[in-house]
Amino acid sequence: MPVMDGLDAIRVLKENPDRKHIPIITVTANDQREDIVKVLQAGAIDYIIKPFFMPELKARVKSVLLSKRLFDDRNRAEEALRESEKKYRHLVESTLDWV
Repeated sequence: MPVMDGLDAIRVLKENPDRKHIPIITVTANDQREDIVKVLQAGAIDYIIKPFFMPELKARVKSVLLSKRLFDDRNRAEEALRESEKKYRHLVESTLDWV
């Protein structure tokens, strides 16, 4: 990449709160284990080494997208639970004052 390498690109994406939850699969010709560990530590979800086998890439993308969907669903459920707890806590506290 002319401006930055893939590791820097991952870091830039992960530093931004609006983009830090974007799942990243690194596609690389470099199969050095140390470099693979670095991209995973920087925030990549998975990696695949070139030349890649298209069915493998598709399976990995499908798996990452499923994980992302489950993660997002869980976060929405947790937020709904927090809102519900806040609503009912307020209701109970208000009722106690009234009683």
